[in-house]
Amino acid sequence: MFKEIPEVRSAEKILDTAFKRTKKVSVSDRDRFYRTKKTIIARTDSFSTYISHTLEKYVKGFPSIERLPRFYQELIDIKIDTDKLKKALGAVDWAKKMVQKIYAKQISSLKKSGNIDFIKKKQKEIYGRISSILKQINNELMMLREAQKIMKEFPEISNLPTIVIAGYPNVGKSSLLKMLSSAKPKVKPYPFTTQSIYVGHREEKINHNIIQYQLIDTPGLLDRPLEKRNKIEKQAIAAL
Repeated sequence: MFKEIPEVRSAEKILDTAFKRTKKVSVSDRDRFYRTKKTIIARTDSFSTYISHTLEKYVKGFPSIERLPRFYQELIDIKIDTDKLKKALGAVDWAKKMVQKIYAKQISSLKKSGNIDFIKKKQKEIYGRISSILKQINNELMMLREAQKIMKEFPEISNLPTIVIAGYPNVGKSSLLKMLSSAKPKVKPYPFTTQSIYVGHREEKINHNIIQYQLIDTPGLLDRPLEKRNKIEKQAIAAL
């Protein structure tokens, strides 16, 4: 699920790719004027379409937070910040709509004009306005890029009977998970080695039936109120 989220690129890299793609676009026509005009229009269309489709891919690539299991909702809030993620996605969606609006509003004047200089000027205006919109949301794109990196490392929780291993730091939780399941967590002789959730699976044959279940290793918990727990500890609380 989370591994399918597309890698998010910066505004500069998106624009660079868009401009490179437009240079490859050309339209054949015996008439030099119409060949130039059609090529400009086709390149402008390619530029705006690529950018709007890229932004749409980013927005749709992230799962709907409200539809996720509560565990993942809490994990996103702990490791990323749900409000910031929603605002970033909203900004990118706004930019996509603005790109489409700019293109739709200006393209008709290109098609109607019989002046090549005017057409080239309009094309530059469209490029400039769309580039400006994209640069406005670069911080949000970078936020989504970081969120994508974090979320693709989220553990895959199956719909199986689950055993959560929780407790104080450095008491052997990870060693127990490693011994009982397929997981390979980090095991070190000092506290707070585990800083994220690890999931392992195990099968047992009971009365001729194969029983499958999953075990979840969690970061160590200190005996203190919830409001004083750090982000690492809160992951364990979310698992519980």
